[in-house]
Amino acid sequence: MKNFLTLLPIVIILLGCGGIVEPGSGQKSRTKLIAGFSSHSIPQEVSASMPALTRITVLENSRHPARGDCPRFDIYTIAASGWSHLGFSGTLELNFVNEALYRTSFYPDSIEAYLNRLETTGLKISAQTTVVNNSSATIRYATNWNKQKYVSWTDRKISEELKSWIRSCA
Repeated sequence: MKNFLTLLPIVIILLGCGGIVEPGSGQKSRTKLIAGFSSHSIPQEVSASMPALTRITVLENSRHPARGDCPRFDIYTIAASGWSHLGFSGTLELNFVNEALYRTSFYPDSIEAYLNRLETTGLKISAQTTVVNNSSATIRYATNWNKQKYVSWTDRKISEELKSWIRSCA
């Protein structure tokens, strides 16, 4: 019994290392993001649903194959310029992990007027705030590294899978 108790912490650590979920591959329930987009959509679905005049630019396309206990970690980010939401034009950034859409970020040409319009839909959001929408999506108003203001919709479950992968594998 003494040997078992001595080995138990080692067994727990070893078993815990193999439990890393591949981000985006967990529970496939789709979370509503911006304007009809849903998490877990694949890039081809999203591209096909874009209006004809939308210009799509690839911002990132990195692939990190599985290694050891760590599953693959592929990041694909596109920007759709000339896109509009609630009558406001701007750029929509779409983030995928392992072929699953997990975040949409809208950079409207007029952020203050856009926030006012969002409020008429029942979503009141102000500078640097985060709103949890029915516990499946996080809606956030923030400023990026380039001082551009945006509103993002993020699938909370996939976001947690991403954080877990980064904590364990990065």
